[in-house]
Amino acid sequence: MIQITTEAEVWETALKHLRTGAERAGFFVADWLPLERHFRVRGWRPVDGAAPIGHGELHLSLPDETRSAVIQWATAESACLIEAHSHGRWSPATFSPYDLRNLDEWVPHLRWRLRGRPYAAIVTSTVDFDALAWIDNPRKAEQVHGVAAGAFFPATKATRSLERRRNDGRKPL
Repeated sequence: MIQITTEAEVWETALKHLRTGAERAGFFVADWLPLERHFRVRGWRPVDGAAPIGHGELHLSLPDETRSAVIQWATAESACLIEAHSHGRWSPATFSPYDLRNLDEWVPHLRWRLRGRPYAAIVTSTVDFDALAWIDNPRKAEQVHGVAAGAFFPATKATRSLERRRNDGRKPL
């Protein structure tokens, strides 16, 4: 099982930023520990000035300068990146189809830029979160079990449940 480990203060700082509204974002830099199958977070950087876009639905679009800056940050730290963004009050937290399409395009490029290092993404609501990681294959996401930050916070796994229901021909919950 994949896990993200961080200091409680870092996790709380990130959640405080993310929970100020829908489509807030930030990035963690982390080490990947393959034997333990977890990311160990080393730092957090909130993203300010990202522009929500969309017609009826909000989506986040990061400026090229921001994308470049976080890639340079991770490269300078010889680290993995973990993105985090919020969906506001909508719970359970789950990646939207828009999020998943963008991750399908973004992750292979990013992993190439980061010399194959794993990547993870977290989506939060005001009460919970879901998370996916790309460890061995930039085209295949794996479920993140949760975040250990003082206490253990399990991921909702709502995105995987939603995808399974769609693939089985069932309606989403």
